Amino acid sequence: MIAGVPLYSGFMYAAVGSYLCQAWRRFDLRITGYRAIPMAILAVAAYANFFTHHWIWDLRWLIALLFVAAMWGTWVHYSLGATRLRMPLAIAFVLIGFFLWVAENMGTFLGAWRYPDQEAFWQAVHMGKLGSWALLVTLSLRHRRHPEAVRGHLLRSPRRRRDGHAPAVGMRRTLP
Repeated sequence: MIAGVPLYSGFMYAAVGSYLCQAWRRFDLRITGYRAIPMAILAVAAYANFFTHHWIWDLRWLIALLFVAAMWGTWVHYSLGATRLRMPLAIAFVLIGFFLWVAENMGTFLGAWRYPDQEAFWQAVHMGKLGSWALLVTLSLRHRRHPEAVRGHLLRSPRRRRDGHAPAVGMRRTLP
């Protein structure tokens, strides 16, 4: 442990990136309606807030609301077997954040680590961490999105996919 933080705690953050990469491949994820410039600006704001909230106001919730506004009309398309489905990207991020929060609670309950407010007795991790996890996934997608978009894999043109399935419903934006 260093300053009360187990050395392996970084693996949970690495697991988020690994999950995104695996989900991208296994569920054939595609995103439509993505607004790259507002998302990039908000990603910088979120990173800055992670460091500055100790000295100035914590703007996490404002940034999260701005992320939701920037993602309005953005869809994640995925495959379950031969069925192609979609959901709003913001809901996907909240769901992933929720399950990460559950995993964090399981880790603290089973004693993998404890936060200072859990020393005397176990209690659930504060719900604010759910928002933090959702923001982390949002930032991770931003990092994952850029190389994919450059290679043309993130936003496909509305033609047949390599596996013969029809493209995601409602694809509006493609890269050159």
